[in-house]
Amino acid sequence: MKIFNEVIDQKMNNFQKLQQHVIELASHVDQLHEVIFTDLDGVPILRCSIDNSAEMSIKTQFLASKALSTEKGTVH
Repeated sequence: MKIFNEVIDQKMNNFQKLQQHVIELASHVDQLHEVIFTDLDGVPILRCSIDNSAEMSIKTQFLASKALSTEKGTVH
């Protein structure tokens, strides 16, 4: 169990480093408040908020644009 916990801690540490790196890079882009990485179904995998207050205001717009892009990409 100890080895399992160490592996999980290491993965979380790497995840946090990646998140900090994305935030650092994104902070150089004007008017960019958040970067969201998703899977193919639109489920957020990694969310990096440059401004913590932006998370709630962007969520609705993101979900609406994701639905629209999914609809446009669907072949009938």
